[in-house]
Amino acid sequence: MAPPVTSSRELRNRLAPPGTAAEDDMKKLLQETLSTNVKLQKTVEGLQQELACLRLQLQEQNTQARLDLQAARKEANHRESIAREDARRLREELAKEKELFTALLAQAIGGENKQQERPQQQQRAQQVQQQQQPGGTEAAALLPLDDEGDSWAEVVRRKPQNRRVIPMANQWHSQGRLAQQQRAQQCEQQLPQRQQQQGNQRPKRRSMRADRIDVAPAAGVTWTEVYVKLRTASELEDVRADIGMGRRTGAGHLRVPIKRTADSTLVSSRIQELLGETGVTRVVTQMGELFVTNIDPLAEEDDVRSALESLLGSPTGATSISMWELRDGTKRARVRLPLANARKLKDQKLILCQCVSFIKEALISPEKQRCFRCLELGHMARDCRSQIDRQEVCIRCGQPGHHAKNCSAEVRCAACSGPHRIGHSACGQSRIQCPV
Repeated sequence: MAPPVTSSRELRNRLAPPGTAAEDDMKKLLQETLSTNVKLQKTVEGLQQELACLRLQLQEQNTQARLDLQAARKEANHRESIAREDARRLREELAKEKELFTALLAQAIGGENKQQERPQQQQRAQQVQQQQQPGGTEAAALLPLDDEGDSWAEVVRRKPQNRRVIPMANQWHSQGRLAQQQRAQQCEQQLPQRQQQQGNQRPKRRSMRADRIDVAPAAGVTWTEVYVKLRTASELEDVRADIGMGRRTGAGHLRVPIKRTADSTLVSSRIQELLGETGVTRVVTQMGELFVTNIDPLAEEDDVRSALESLLGSPTGATSISMWELRDGTKRARVRLPLANARKLKDQKLILCQCVSFIKEALISPEKQRCFRCLELGHMARDCRSQIDRQEVCIRCGQPGHHAKNCSAEVRCAACSGPHRIGHSACGQSRIQCPV
């Protein structure tokens, strides 16, 4: 029996794999590949974002490191300058102590040599004295009496008449040596006392007074009402310990001292906020003056003020800055500011227009000091020996009963009645200073 005949279409269908299964596999593979690509793309984007963040952090760290390095260099330069200044001062002190020690050592060695020479000189003087004393009949000197004659005469040497003078001279010499040694010892003993007296005679450092706050009450308000409000207000509870006992001034104002460790400006602002329109506060502080030398010709007063504030790290409170030009073109400034800030800034270096300037303390000459007892110049009230007391006299007109701020009379000297204030350079009477 013959096999059945199959057509070509059936044969093709039998040989070809089932289309649905292959297509499903391909689709699954493509989907998996696409999902993997998407995940990889997201991972790459995340890594890129992290890399950008790391780059930003690295830049910030580099910037901060540069700033820290600059600050460290500035601090190191500042410390180095301070160390150099301290080393220079120590070298000067060491040189002075060395000179003093050398002088004392030379005096001590000189005194010992004199004491050693004294017995030797006494022995020599005794030997000379023994040699000069007559030990018997001396040898006679034979001299020809006459050329023609044949006789000879014996000439005997005269006895020394000053044999008693020599011991007395030696005695006087030894006494002079002894007195000289005693004077040298006294000088050595008095040297520390003189040095101490010289040290005591050096100008004393100007003592700082505590800051004060003056409160001017408004019209219709007394100073006691202001003081009671200041003491009982709960707003000032945290700064009440810094406020001292209040007193009344001659003008009827309230004056309270502030502790040295407290910020008087801050306390004054707090009191002003509490009082409002019932009073006006102001800070009374001790002032000092500084010289700023070697200033660049292009610098101005505002540059000096800003440089001082940057060096101090806070407002200086300078009330006046006066500048003038020198012959070489550089400038010099005189700054008036609170004494506490002046002591912090003195003997420091100031950078002005990329140049180094120097800060020095401006000392008040004794000729410009005024005595508030006799109102004369040249001394202070604690050293006044004048018989005239002008504490209740107006310095402007010389009349008692008021002060210069309320004076409307003509200017008249209290010493010579001239048309000027007392202590003026044109006053002949003020030139005669009272004994101190």
